[in-house]
Amino acid sequence: MSMKTSRRNASVPTIWKKLYEKAYEWYEEQEGSNMHDYLEETRKNMEADNLAGEFEEHEDEIRELIYDRNDSDPVKDLIRNSSVTNFFYSLGVEISGYLTGCSLRGESVAMACHKVRRALHLKKGTV
Repeated sequence: MSMKTSRRNASVPTIWKKLYEKAYEWYEEQEGSNMHDYLEETRKNMEADNLAGEFEEHEDEIRELIYDRNDSDPVKDLIRNSSVTNFFYSLGVEISGYLTGCSLRGESVAMACHKVRRALHLKKGTV
């Protein structure tokens, strides 16, 4: 049994490493795509201003400026652009209910609601 446990525990860092590598791969892919879009937009704007030759001549410097001025934070952006996360937590309150269509409720609905309100420290009628 200890061999199984040690093998399982040894694989945990491998899983996290693979997850990190995949996330980094996705980040690099997105960053490359964004850079391409920024360069295309800059090229079109410079062409509209009759500066296409200047863009071709200084493309590497433009790319460096874009990288240098990038102050985005992927984690903060992900959190800001994520929807509200729902999660489950236990109130530590046992509420009897229904099982396979048969009523097994040993208490009234009002009593069950009272237990939940009490666990959440809510007054009656607030929710």
